[in-house]
Amino acid sequence: MELLIPHLVCWHSNLSQKSRRRAVAPPTPHPLAPQQLTRVLVYIDANIGRDIALIDLAQLVGVSRDHFIRCFRAATTRRCATPAAARQRRSIRRCRAI
Repeated sequence: MELLIPHLVCWHSNLSQKSRRRAVAPPTPHPLAPQQLTRVLVYIDANIGRDIALIDLAQLVGVSRDHFIRCFRAATTRRCATPAAARQRRSIRRCRAI
């Protein structure tokens, strides 16, 4: 209901096109909590040599796969935009240390 009212007002009033887009923009996702992000990164480090499925990471923090991706991006502020990029970056860092 909370999304329906702004939608109806925007599309059935005389707002400009630019205002319409701004008014119905999707909300930004909440980032993972610091404890959740730490849990995910520790799991990635512990399983760096294995294939890690997104669903496994999402289950660690108790969200859906798609929601996890959005929250992960928000939590990492695009340093490593996806879990795969985070894994790759951590793997490279480990190889450099050897």
